[in-house]
Amino acid sequence: MIEDSTCSCCLNVTLAAWHLPPLLCIAAENGRVEVGRIFYFSVPPFAYVGLANNVNKHCRPDKPAWLRVAIEKPFGSDLTSAQEMASDLSAILAEDELFRVDHYLGKRGVKQIIPFREANRKLWDNAVTAEHVKRVDIAMKETEDCKSRTGFYDEYGVVRDTMQNHLTEILAFVGMDLPATDQDFHTAKSAFLASVLPAQATHTLLGQYHHYQEHFADDHPDSNEKPNTPTFGASVLHTDLPRLKNVPFVILSGKQVCSTSSA
Repeated sequence: MIEDSTCSCCLNVTLAAWHLPPLLCIAAENGRVEVGRIFYFSVPPFAYVGLANNVNKHCRPDKPAWLRVAIEKPFGSDLTSAQEMASDLSAILAEDELFRVDHYLGKRGVKQIIPFREANRKLWDNAVTAEHVKRVDIAMKETEDCKSRTGFYDEYGVVRDTMQNHLTEILAFVGMDLPATDQDFHTAKSAFLASVLPAQATHTLLGQYHHYQEHFADDHPDSNEKPNTPTFGASVLHTDLPRLKNVPFVILSGKQVCSTSSA
Protein backbone atom coordinates (compact mmCIF):
# COMPACT_ATOMS: atom_id res chain seq x y z
CA MET A 1 0.00 0.00 0.00
CA ILE A 2 1.45 3.34 -1.12
CA GLU A 3 0.32 6.66 0.35
CA ASP A 4 0.55 10.03 -1.34
CA SER A 5 1.82 12.49 1.27
CA THR A 6 0.07 15.39 -0.47
CA CYS A 7 -3.47 14.01 -0.68
CA SER A 8 -3.46 11.04 1.73
CA CYS A 9 -4.87 8.68 -0.88
CA CYS A 10 -3.91 5.01 -0.98
CA LEU A 11 -2.95 2.77 -3.85
CA ASN A 12 -3.44 -0.98 -3.48
CA VAL A 13 -1.27 -3.12 -5.71
CA THR A 14 -1.09 -6.82 -6.43
CA LEU A 15 2.35 -7.89 -7.55
CA ALA A 16 5.10 -10.44 -7.17
CA ALA A 17 7.80 -9.82 -4.57
CA TRP A 18 10.44 -9.12 -7.21
CA HIS A 19 8.41 -6.16 -8.45
CA LEU A 20 8.60 -4.38 -5.09
CA PRO A 21 11.98 -2.59 -5.35
CA PRO A 22 11.24 -0.91 -8.71
CA LEU A 23 7.77 0.06 -7.53
CA LEU A 24 9.09 1.60 -4.32
CA CYS A 25 11.69 3.58 -6.26
CA ILE A 26 9.04 4.95 -8.61
CA ALA A 27 6.82 5.77 -5.65
CA ALA A 28 9.63 7.65 -3.87
CA GLU A 29 10.40 9.65 -7.00
CA ASN A 30 6.75 10.76 -7.06
CA GLY A 31 6.65 11.80 -3.40
CA ARG A 32 4.88 8.69 -2.15
CA VAL A 33 5.80 6.50 0.81
CA GLU A 34 4.99 2.91 1.65
CA VAL A 35 2.62 2.53 4.59
CA GLY A 36 2.22 -1.24 4.61
CA ARG A 37 2.06 -4.59 2.82
CA ILE A 38 -0.79 -7.09 2.79
CA PHE A 39 -0.35 -10.73 1.75
CA TYR A 40 -3.38 -12.99 1.23
CA PHE A 41 -2.47 -16.68 1.14
CA SER A 42 -4.87 -18.27 -1.35
CA VAL A 43 -3.08 -21.63 -1.06
CA PRO A 44 -3.57 -24.97 0.74
CA PRO A 45 -2.96 -24.77 4.50
CA PHE A 46 0.18 -26.92 4.39
CA ALA A 47 1.93 -24.05 2.58
CA TYR A 48 1.09 -21.34 5.16
CA VAL A 49 4.15 -21.70 7.38
CA GLY A 50 6.64 -21.84 4.51
CA LEU A 51 5.10 -18.83 2.80
CA ALA A 52 4.95 -16.87 6.05
CA ASN A 53 8.62 -17.59 6.62
CA ASN A 54 9.53 -16.34 3.14
CA VAL A 55 7.41 -13.21 3.55
CA ASN A 56 9.11 -12.52 6.88
CA LYS A 57 12.60 -13.01 5.44
CA HIS A 58 12.25 -11.40 2.03
CA CYS A 59 9.15 -9.19 1.92
CA ARG A 60 8.91 -7.54 5.33
CA PRO A 61 8.82 -3.75 4.84
CA ASP A 62 11.07 -1.32 6.65
CA LYS A 63 9.49 0.41 9.61
CA PRO A 64 7.27 2.31 10.14
CA ALA A 65 5.43 0.46 7.34
CA TRP A 66 3.30 -2.40 8.65
CA LEU A 67 2.86 -6.02 7.55
CA ARG A 68 -0.38 -8.00 7.41
CA VAL A 69 -0.80 -11.66 6.42
CA ALA A 70 -4.26 -13.20 5.91
CA ILE A 71 -4.84 -16.96 5.92
CA GLU A 72 -8.08 -18.87 5.35
CA LYS A 73 -9.58 -21.88 7.05
CA PRO A 74 -9.05 -24.76 7.47
CA PHE A 75 -6.35 -24.16 10.08
CA GLY A 76 -5.07 -27.72 10.28
CA SER A 77 -6.99 -31.00 10.10
CA ASP A 78 -7.41 -31.57 13.85
CA LEU A 79 -6.64 -29.89 17.18
CA THR A 80 -3.01 -31.04 17.25
CA SER A 81 -2.18 -29.86 13.72
CA ALA A 82 -4.03 -26.57 14.34
CA GLN A 83 -1.99 -25.97 17.50
CA GLU A 84 1.22 -26.81 15.65
CA MET A 85 0.36 -24.38 12.86
CA ALA A 86 -0.51 -21.66 15.36
CA SER A 87 2.78 -22.19 17.18
CA ASP A 88 4.82 -22.15 13.95
CA LEU A 89 3.12 -19.00 12.65
CA SER A 90 3.42 -17.16 15.96
CA ALA A 91 7.17 -17.77 15.86
CA ILE A 92 7.31 -15.93 12.51
CA LEU A 93 4.60 -13.23 12.72
CA ALA A 94 3.35 -11.03 15.52
CA GLU A 95 -0.29 -11.55 16.49
CA ASP A 96 -1.34 -8.16 15.10
CA GLU A 97 0.27 -9.11 11.76
CA LEU A 98 -1.73 -12.32 11.32
CA PHE A 99 -5.40 -12.42 10.28
CA ARG A 100 -7.30 -15.72 10.31
CA VAL A 101 -10.14 -15.39 7.82
CA ASP A 102 -13.41 -17.26 7.36
CA HIS A 103 -14.65 -16.09 3.94
CA TYR A 104 -18.21 -17.22 4.72
CA LEU A 105 -18.52 -14.34 7.17
CA GLY A 106 -18.31 -12.01 4.16
CA LYS A 107 -21.67 -13.20 2.81
CA ARG A 108 -24.29 -10.47 2.86
CA GLY A 109 -26.76 -12.31 5.05
CA VAL A 110 -24.13 -13.36 7.57
CA LYS A 111 -22.68 -9.85 7.75
CA GLN A 112 -26.09 -8.47 8.69
CA ILE A 113 -26.72 -10.70 11.74
CA ILE A 114 -24.82 -8.59 14.28
CA PRO A 115 -25.93 -5.18 12.89
CA PHE A 116 -29.54 -6.44 12.90
CA ARG A 117 -29.20 -7.56 16.49
CA GLU A 118 -27.64 -4.27 17.54
CA ALA A 119 -30.43 -2.29 15.87
CA ASN A 120 -33.05 -4.43 17.60
CA ARG A 121 -31.19 -5.26 20.80
CA LYS A 122 -34.09 -4.88 23.24
CA LEU A 123 -36.56 -6.77 21.04
CA TRP A 124 -34.07 -9.58 20.36
CA ASP A 125 -33.06 -9.98 23.99
CA ASN A 126 -36.71 -10.23 25.03
CA ALA A 127 -37.87 -12.50 22.20
CA VAL A 128 -34.93 -14.86 21.59
CA THR A 129 -35.17 -16.81 24.82
CA ALA A 130 -36.03 -20.35 25.85
CA GLU A 131 -39.54 -19.15 26.64
CA HIS A 132 -40.26 -18.10 23.05
CA VAL A 133 -37.93 -20.12 20.79
CA LYS A 134 -38.69 -23.76 20.04
CA ARG A 135 -35.48 -24.42 18.08
CA VAL A 136 -32.92 -22.72 15.84
CA ASP A 137 -31.90 -24.20 12.45
CA ILE A 138 -28.62 -23.15 10.83
CA ALA A 139 -28.28 -24.82 7.43
CA MET A 140 -25.88 -24.68 4.51
CA LYS A 141 -27.10 -26.85 1.63
CA GLU A 142 -25.33 -27.17 -1.71
CA THR A 143 -26.49 -28.88 -4.90
CA GLU A 144 -22.94 -29.22 -6.24
CA ASP A 145 -20.91 -32.39 -5.73
CA CYS A 146 -17.20 -32.97 -5.07
CA LYS A 147 -16.25 -34.15 -8.54
CA SER A 148 -12.65 -33.11 -9.36
CA ARG A 149 -12.28 -31.83 -5.76
CA THR A 150 -12.10 -35.06 -3.77
CA GLY A 151 -8.33 -34.57 -3.39
CA PHE A 152 -9.11 -31.68 -1.05
CA TYR A 153 -12.49 -32.72 0.28
CA ASP A 154 -11.50 -36.22 1.31
CA GLU A 155 -8.95 -34.82 3.75
CA TYR A 156 -11.51 -32.69 5.58
CA GLY A 157 -15.10 -33.79 4.99
CA VAL A 158 -18.20 -31.77 5.82
CA VAL A 159 -17.45 -31.35 9.54
CA ARG A 160 -14.08 -29.67 9.04
CA ASP A 161 -15.08 -27.96 5.79
CA THR A 162 -18.19 -26.10 6.96
CA MET A 163 -19.63 -27.18 10.30
CA GLN A 164 -16.83 -26.36 12.73
CA ASN A 165 -16.14 -22.97 11.13
CA HIS A 166 -18.88 -21.40 8.95
CA LEU A 167 -21.86 -22.75 10.85
CA THR A 168 -20.23 -22.47 14.26
CA GLU A 169 -19.55 -18.78 13.63
CA ILE A 170 -23.22 -18.22 12.74
CA LEU A 171 -24.23 -20.20 15.82
CA ALA A 172 -22.19 -17.77 17.92
CA PHE A 173 -23.59 -14.70 16.15
CA VAL A 174 -27.13 -15.86 16.88
CA GLY A 175 -26.68 -17.21 20.40
CA MET A 176 -24.09 -14.99 22.08
CA ASP A 177 -24.89 -12.12 24.41
CA LEU A 178 -23.98 -8.89 22.63
CA PRO A 179 -21.32 -6.94 24.53
CA ALA A 180 -21.63 -3.27 25.35
CA THR A 181 -18.56 -2.38 23.23
CA ASP A 182 -16.96 -3.73 20.05
CA GLN A 183 -13.72 -4.26 21.96
CA ASP A 184 -15.41 -7.00 24.00
CA PHE A 185 -16.93 -8.80 21.00
CA HIS A 186 -14.42 -11.66 20.77
CA THR A 187 -14.55 -12.20 24.53
CA ALA A 188 -18.35 -12.45 24.39
CA LYS A 189 -18.25 -14.80 21.43
CA SER A 190 -15.68 -17.04 23.12
CA ALA A 191 -17.81 -17.11 26.27
CA PHE A 192 -20.81 -18.33 24.30
CA LEU A 193 -18.83 -21.02 22.46
CA ALA A 194 -17.48 -22.20 25.81
CA SER A 195 -21.09 -22.57 26.98
CA VAL A 196 -22.01 -24.89 24.09
CA LEU A 197 -22.21 -28.47 25.35
CA PRO A 198 -20.23 -31.19 23.53
CA ALA A 199 -21.99 -32.74 20.54
CA GLN A 200 -23.49 -36.16 21.26
CA ALA A 201 -23.23 -39.09 18.85
CA THR A 202 -26.91 -39.84 19.43
CA HIS A 203 -27.77 -36.31 18.25
CA THR A 204 -25.49 -36.32 15.19
CA LEU A 205 -26.03 -37.68 11.69
CA LEU A 206 -23.35 -38.13 9.03
CA GLY A 207 -23.80 -39.31 5.46
CA GLN A 208 -22.26 -39.44 2.01
CA TYR A 209 -23.97 -38.67 -1.29
CA HIS A 210 -24.53 -41.59 -3.65
CA HIS A 211 -21.80 -40.94 -6.25
CA TYR A 212 -19.01 -39.72 -3.96
CA GLN A 213 -16.94 -42.92 -4.17
CA GLU A 214 -17.35 -42.91 -7.94
CA HIS A 215 -16.06 -39.33 -8.07
CA PHE A 216 -13.19 -40.25 -5.74
CA ALA A 217 -12.22 -43.14 -8.03
CA ASP A 218 -12.22 -40.81 -11.07
CA ASP A 219 -9.94 -38.38 -9.23
CA HIS A 220 -7.66 -41.16 -7.91
CA PRO A 221 -7.40 -43.77 -10.69
CA ASP A 222 -4.46 -45.55 -9.02
CA SER A 223 -6.25 -46.02 -5.69
CA ASN A 224 -8.58 -48.83 -4.62
CA GLU A 225 -9.70 -46.93 -1.54
CA LYS A 226 -13.41 -46.53 -0.87
CA PRO A 227 -13.50 -43.62 1.58
CA ASN A 228 -16.31 -43.10 4.05
CA THR A 229 -15.74 -39.33 4.14
CA PRO A 230 -18.97 -37.60 5.20
CA THR A 231 -20.42 -35.11 2.72
CA PHE A 232 -23.52 -34.47 4.84
CA GLY A 233 -23.68 -33.68 8.52
CA ALA A 234 -26.25 -32.56 11.05
CA SER A 235 -25.96 -32.14 14.78
CA VAL A 236 -28.20 -30.89 17.58
CA LEU A 237 -26.33 -28.63 20.00
CA HIS A 238 -27.31 -26.99 23.28
CA THR A 239 -25.92 -24.20 25.43
CA ASP A 240 -26.01 -24.01 29.20
CA LEU A 241 -26.69 -20.26 29.11
CA PRO A 242 -29.90 -19.69 31.15
CA ARG A 243 -31.42 -17.48 28.42
CA LEU A 244 -31.29 -20.32 25.86
CA LYS A 245 -31.18 -23.40 28.06
CA ASN A 246 -32.81 -26.46 26.44
CA VAL A 247 -33.22 -24.67 23.08
CA PRO A 248 -31.87 -27.02 20.37
CA PHE A 249 -29.56 -25.47 17.80
CA VAL A 250 -29.56 -27.68 14.69
CA ILE A 251 -26.55 -27.16 12.41
CA LEU A 252 -26.74 -28.88 9.04
CA SER A 253 -24.55 -28.90 5.95
CA GLY A 254 -24.32 -31.09 2.87
CA LYS A 255 -23.16 -31.52 -0.70
CA GLN A 256 -25.51 -32.55 -3.52
CA VAL A 257 -28.68 -31.98 -1.57
CA CYS A 258 -32.01 -30.83 -2.99
CA SER A 259 -31.38 -27.08 -2.91
CA THR A 260 -28.64 -24.51 -2.49
CA SER A 261 -29.32 -22.25 0.45
CA SER A 262 -28.06 -20.77 3.68
CA ALA A 263 -30.53 -20.22 6.49
